[in-house]
Amino acid sequence: MKNILKILSISIILFVAISCNEDEFLQENPKDKVYVTLYSSYSGFKVGLNGLYALVRDQYQGYWEQLFMVSTDNAWVSTAGSGELAPFRNYSDLAPAMAKKNLPGSVMTWLYQVINASNVIISRAQNPGVNWEGGSDAINEANKNFVIAQARLLRAYAYRFLTNGWGDIPLVLDEPEGPRDDWSRTPVADVRQAMEEDFLFAVNHLPMKDVQGIPNAAVACHYLLELYLTIGYAKKDNSFYVKAETMADNVINSGKYSLLTNFSDNFKKDVNGGNTECLWFTNNAYSDVIGSFGGENKKAWHSYPDKIIKNKEPYTLYFYNGGRGQLRIAVSDSAWRWYEANDFRFSKEMVKKFYIYPKNPARPLTLTNWAPAEFDTVFYTNVSFFTNSKANWDDAISGNLAYSLPYTRKWEYVDPLVLANSSSTSSLQGIPSLRLADTYLLRAEARFRNGNISGAASDLNVVRKRSSASLISASAVDMDFILDERSRELLCEEQRRITLLRTGTFYERTSKYNPQMRGINAYRLLKMRPVAEGGTGGLFPIPQVFIDANTAAVLPQNPGY
Repeated sequence: MKNILKILSISIILFVAISCNEDEFLQENPKDKVYVTLYSSYSGFKVGLNGLYALVRDQYQGYWEQLFMVSTDNAWVSTAGSGELAPFRNYSDLAPAMAKKNLPGSVMTWLYQVINASNVIISRAQNPGVNWEGGSDAINEANKNFVIAQARLLRAYAYRFLTNGWGDIPLVLDEPEGPRDDWSRTPVADVRQAMEEDFLFAVNHLPMKDVQGIPNAAVACHYLLELYLTIGYAKKDNSFYVKAETMADNVINSGKYSLLTNFSDNFKKDVNGGNTECLWFTNNAYSDVIGSFGGENKKAWHSYPDKIIKNKEPYTLYFYNGGRGQLRIAVSDSAWRWYEANDFRFSKEMVKKFYIYPKNPARPLTLTNWAPAEFDTVFYTNVSFFTNSKANWDDAISGNLAYSLPYTRKWEYVDPLVLANSSSTSSLQGIPSLRLADTYLLRAEARFRNGNISGAASDLNVVRKRSSASLISASAVDMDFILDERSRELLCEEQRRITLLRTGTFYERTSKYNPQMRGINAYRLLKMRPVAEGGTGGLFPIPQVFIDANTAAVLPQNPGY
C-alpha cells in the first residue's frame, strides 16, 4: 500500500512539474488518464492532496522559503551564500537573467506548480460521478468541501508569495485544457480578491483544529488576517483592520490553541506531542519513511564550526553543537540588539553564543556511548562583530570570520538514529510552519492601525511575558516596535520580506539596520513607490525565460530591471 501511495503521489508531482517549467511558463499538458482513476473517489482525492502537500513541503528545500527572508533588516547572505543566494548579497546583482542559478525563477515555477496541482483537485472535485464515500448526501457534501477547501487554501497560500514577490502576476483559477503562451499579468487587487474568497471558503469548510499536518480554519483565518492588513494599508481603509482583528479573534478565542509556557518547546514538540501553539505543523520523518524531506533550515542558518575551531575532531564538534550548518544566511547585528539581555529568546538556549566539546570525548559515537559528563567551552561567538564599517564587511567576505557569528538554535538537529550523520547539513525534524504567537502579533498590528493602542500593547505583552521580556506600556507601541517584536519572536521563521513590503517599511528598515546589504540603489529600491502603496518597488524580476516563452502576448517586466 505504501508503494502505491508513493507512486500515485509522485505521479501527481511529476505531472505538474513537467507541465510548468521555465521553458513552458504556466503550461499544462492536456488532461491525463491518471486522474480519471485517481480522482473518482474520496480516497483518491486524499492521495492527490498528499501529493499536493509534498509539493508544498518543497518550501523548506532549496532556499525557496529563504528567498523571502534574506536581504532585509534582520538577515543577509553570508560569506558561504551559495550560487542561488549570492545575488542577494548585492541588490545590483539581481537581474531577470542571472549567470548563476535563478532562485526567483525556481520559486516562481514551484508556486505555479502548487497552484496548478490545486486547480486540478478543485476542478475534478466538481465531477458529479465522484464517490465521496459518505453514506449520505450531507456527509458526501462535507467530504467534497473538505477536499476543495484544502486545495483552495494552498492555492491562496501560493498567491500570497507570488503577489508579494512579483506584484501583478497571471491569475489561474481553472485547470487548463492544454498549453498556453498568451498569459497576461493580473492586477494585484484582483488576485487578492481571489485569495480572500479561497481563504474564506477554507474558514467555512475546515475545522479550527485538525490532524497534524493539515492546514485548517485557523491557518486560513491567520492568512486572511494578514491579507486584510495588507489591503487595509494599501487602500488606507480602516474597515479592513476591523476584519483583520475579527479573523485573529476567531483563532485566539477558539479555545483550540494556547502559547506554550516554554518558548523553546515550539521547536522540540509536534502537535501530537503537546505543541498547543502550532496552527500548522509541517510533518517530517526519518529518511526511510515515505514523505520525509531533508529540510535546509539548519544548513541555511547554522554555522560551520570547524571552519573556525581547528583543533577538534569535526564530527564530535558537530554532534555536541546541534549539527553542522553552512551559515548561508546570517542574522544582522541590529536584530541581535533588539533583544533585552534577559529575554529568553536571546538566551544561550536559543542563540548560539559558544561552542562546547567533551573533556573526554567518546569515540566512536554510538547510541550507547555519546554522553560525557563534562564539557569545555572552546569558542565564543561574536554577537557584535559588525558595524557600519566597510573594513569589517570586507574582512568577513574575504575569509571565514562570518562563521564566528552567533545564530538561532531553533533549527538544531542531529540524526537521532545514526550519530555518524552529524556532518549532514540536512535535517529531518518537523517544522512549526505557523504559530499562535504570530497571530497575536498580527492582531497587535490590526489594533494599532485601528487606534486601539492599549489593546495592541496587551497582545505584545502576551508574547513578551512568555520570554521574560519587560512588559511595555501603550505609549511605547508604534510600528517600529511591532516590527522589532516580530523579529524577536519569529527570527528565521517569518518571511520577513513579505512583512516589510506590506507595511511599507522595506527600504527604510533594510537600509537603516542592515549595513551588510549592498546595492540598495536609488532607482530600483528606494525611489520607486513600495508595493504596499500601490507601486512596484522592491519586487523581484520576472524571469526572462518566462517572458521569452510567452510568445503570443507581452508579459511585461517589473520596472527597474
